[in-house]
Amino acid sequence: MSDQLATAALDGSLFQPRSASPARSASTESAPNTDDELGSDLSRPASPIASRAAPMGHDGAQTGVKGVIADNEAAGRAAAGEERRARVEAARSVEARKMVAQTAGEEDAARRREEREQERAEEEDVRDSRRRQRMAEMRDEGAKRGGLKEVGSEGFVAAVERPGWVVVLIYEPYVSRCQDVLADMLDLSLRLPPVSSLQTPLHLLRARATNLSFSLLSVPASAAAVDDDAPRGEPDPDVLPSVLAYRDGELHKTWIRVDWDLQEDGLEGLLIQAGILSKADRLGAYGDESDDD
Repeated sequence: MSDQLATAALDGSLFQPRSASPARSASTESAPNTDDELGSDLSRPASPIASRAAPMGHDGAQTGVKGVIADNEAAGRAAAGEERRARVEAARSVEARKMVAQTAGEEDAARRREEREQERAEEEDVRDSRRRQRMAEMRDEGAKRGGLKEVGSEGFVAAVERPGWVVVLIYEPYVSRCQDVLADMLDLSLRLPPVSSLQTPLHLLRARATNLSFSLLSVPASAAAVDDDAPRGEPDPDVLPSVLAYRDGELHKTWIRVDWDLQEDGLEGLLIQAGILSKADRLGAYGDESDDD
C-alpha cells in the first residue's frame, strides 16, 4: 500500500483530479448539517424539547380550553364593573333627590320657626305694654292710698326702725326682671288691708340699689372726696332684685335674686312661707274667703 502511494507520488498521478461521482437523487430529508466537522450530509431530527419551547402566537380570541375560560372571566369582570357603576349612579341619584327634599323641608321648618318667634315677640311686646300700663295704674292708685313707698339713703334707717315687719325691695329700673317683682309687690300693697288691721304690722317699701349703694361693683376714690351724695359705683345686676325683711328694726331675712325663690303665688306666698304674712292677713288681703274654709 505504501509502495503504491510512493509510486503515485513520483509519477504525479496522486495529484490528478478524481473523476466526478455519479449524480445522487434528490433527498426528501432535511438540509445537511454543515456544522459537522466531518462534513457529514446526514440529517438529524429536530429536538423535541426545542419544538415544545417554541411559542405560538395568537392574534384573536384563544380557542383552547384555557383561552375560553379566560375570555369568560374577562367578560364577567366587565359585566360586574358595569353593574357596579349603574348601582353607584342610581345611589347618587337617590341621594340627590333626598337632598333636594330635605332642603325644601328645612326651609319650610325654618320659615315656621321664624313665624313662631315673631308671634312670641309680638305677644311679649303686648304683655310688656300691659305690664307697664298696669304698673302705672297701680302707682297712681298706690300714691292715692299711700301704698308702696320708695325710700332713699337718708330716710332708710327711719323707715325700717319701726314696730312690726318692714319688707324692702332693692331694685334697678333698667334690670328687666326687677320690673316683674316690683309689679308683684305693688299689687300686694294694694290688696293688703290697712296696717292697723293686721295681726303684725307690715310695711312694704322699695329702694333703688344705686341710692343705697347696695352691692356696688366699683367705688371710685374721687366720688367721696368730691360729692358725698354722688353715686359710688354701679350696683351688681347679678344680685338684683333682692328683698330685705326687717323685724322691729333688725334685719331678719335676706333674699338675693328673689325672683329665683318666687313660685306661682308670687311674693305673697313667699312672705307667708317665711311667717311674715299670716294666713288671717292673707284672707284679709283677698277679702273673699269665708271663715268655714
